[in-house]
Amino acid sequence: MPHKPIGGFTLLEMLVTLVLFSFLSSLIWQGMAWMAGVERSMAVTQTFSTRESLRQEWVRQLFRGIVSGLFMGPDSFKGTKTGFTCLTSTPPWPGLAGPLEIQVALGQQDERTDVTVQTAGRDPVQLWSFKGEGILDYLDESGRWHNAWPPEDMGGEVRPGRIPRAIRLRGTPLVPLLVAVWAKENVSISRTQLPDL
Repeated sequence: MPHKPIGGFTLLEMLVTLVLFSFLSSLIWQGMAWMAGVERSMAVTQTFSTRESLRQEWVRQLFRGIVSGLFMGPDSFKGTKTGFTCLTSTPPWPGLAGPLEIQVALGQQDERTDVTVQTAGRDPVQLWSFKGEGILDYLDESGRWHNAWPPEDMGGEVRPGRIPRAIRLRGTPLVPLLVAVWAKENVSISRTQLPDL
């Protein structure tokens, strides 16, 4: 009696199927690994960007909190291109309220600028660090920028106890950090009222 063949796959068909399945699996696995790497890179970049924005805002808030210190004497705000001493209403230490006398310094190290703040009895706090050489400028009441405060070339134009209208930190990534710190009759200075960067 003739033997009827049993249905199924041949050995060759099974081997071809396994080779195709393993090839497609390896492609899918490589694609998933690449996507995970992209997601990790994006998360690191976003975290760095957020951290830099927060640090920049921390410096901006400290500068905005600068107050006139008439009771400290005529030179309550002294500034150079690498730092300044002033009173601030927004000290960066938890539990301290202003006004508080602080020293802000720009330190250069390994092609980076560190912005640190210090006050009596407290450890220095590094507010921000960025690549490049940072330089501070100060805006007077007539709209001119100076690299020291009080300006030497003003001939008594700046009244004692006055603070700059704005402080500009040049050398930061992308654009200079510009912060208005004083305005007549407590009116905010808008960006359009400030001279060119």
